[in-house]
Amino acid sequence: MIRSLTAVIRQLSTIPDSGAGPGDLGQLVSAVIAPLVPHEGIQLFGSSPALTTRMASFGFIHGYERDFARALGTAILSGVDPYPREVLESLPVPAAVVGADAKGDKEIRRLLAGHGVGCELRVLLRDNRGVWGAISLLRGQGSRAFEPGEVGLVAGLTPVLIDILRWHVTAAPLAATAPPVPAGVVIVGPDHQVRSMTPQARQWLDRMSEHAPDGDWCAGLPALISLQLRGIRPQTAPFVGPAASFGRWTAAHGQFLDGDEDGQVAVIIESAGSGLVLPSFCQWYDITARERLVLQRTLDGSPTKLIARHLGLSAYTVSEHLQSLYRKTGVSGRGELISALAG
Repeated sequence: MIRSLTAVIRQLSTIPDSGAGPGDLGQLVSAVIAPLVPHEGIQLFGSSPALTTRMASFGFIHGYERDFARALGTAILSGVDPYPREVLESLPVPAAVVGADAKGDKEIRRLLAGHGVGCELRVLLRDNRGVWGAISLLRGQGSRAFEPGEVGLVAGLTPVLIDILRWHVTAAPLAATAPPVPAGVVIVGPDHQVRSMTPQARQWLDRMSEHAPDGDWCAGLPALISLQLRGIRPQTAPFVGPAASFGRWTAAHGQFLDGDEDGQVAVIIESAGSGLVLPSFCQWYDITARERLVLQRTLDGSPTKLIARHLGLSAYTVSEHLQSLYRKTGVSGRGELISALAG
């Protein structure tokens, strides 16, 4: 029985209270949407509007062949895909169906056919603050293509899907659940294949795969960062992933090796300090501009009276902002908040 859009939104809105774990989220969202828009696979990715990088910060995958998901991600970053994020962002409704028409390079069509895929419906999850991620639905070869009405139905789920992504990030304990690991380095060749890595990098990738809702996705992270650095889709911002997905706030970025004619890239994976975390953190936790100023001064170690003097506020108002920060982040006090964002 086909459910109405209103009924699907209502059911999706109950997911945060369902007790579902991160590993079940992709399958659960898929099951709720399927009666409205039938599909064979789903990808749901999150990334706060604060990040200018086109890479997702975390994701949930169900029904996508792992090799296909990685190959498609590479195709998007390498410019082969006809509907990358910047194209979707230019559309009034940021959505498109890949593989259902003649648009696009033959290479992307071969990629889809080579994995038994007929088409993919892709929607950016965008509101008035920016893009919070994306959802993709998959249909195999032989299935009918997604129709315009179905595209509109999935786009109509945007607000509740953003709420689910925010719930994933903010419902987890703010304090790191994974022990600290020194920064690790992965060497990636011009063919986007990993050449070598330090033991610390292996620890990072293993731990990220263990904690992430879809751990296999993490294994391809160094190659995706290498693609960005090479200018195919140039970005300056590093990857920043939330503690909810990786056990602690995690950052990764790439640098070319000096004097290496082969063009190898060193990808550094490490704990994300407050400078990298803060923009995304404040958006996910819905922290106001004034609360962010107080938080920044708090992370610098400033006492309440000094923060008040710097911001032209009363000590009472600063204390109110701190209490609001504690409520929103679920911490017991200043020390726990500083420790969670220290990296």
